[in-house]
Amino acid sequence: MIYRHRAPGGWKTMIAMIGKFGISASFSLIYIYSAEVIPTPLRSVGVGMCSTAARVGGILAPLILLLDDVWEPLPLLIFGFSAVIGGILVLYLPETRGKMLPETIEEGEVFSS
Repeated sequence: MIYRHRAPGGWKTMIAMIGKFGISASFSLIYIYSAEVIPTPLRSVGVGMCSTAARVGGILAPLILLLDDVWEPLPLLIFGFSAVIGGILVLYLPETRGKMLPETIEEGEVFSS
């Protein structure tokens, strides 16, 4: 019989809650940053889409830990890769400090240039 060492349920719950906390923090920041970057005519749709994406992430975070039955390091890889990809993509967001916010779609297209 092969003994497979598994983390206790408390550790899995703690890791899931840390992931959920991170998603919840990003959910509150989405409103601030997306309202600054998205032009006025598209702002309500854009903020709604960002909010929906944050909610879906919050729902899926605890469920990803169940994937360790498929392959034990899979949940860690998913969380790690998504954090690295998110960190890289944040570098492409435009700086909004001291700039006039876009009011039209045309201004939004040239905002980061």
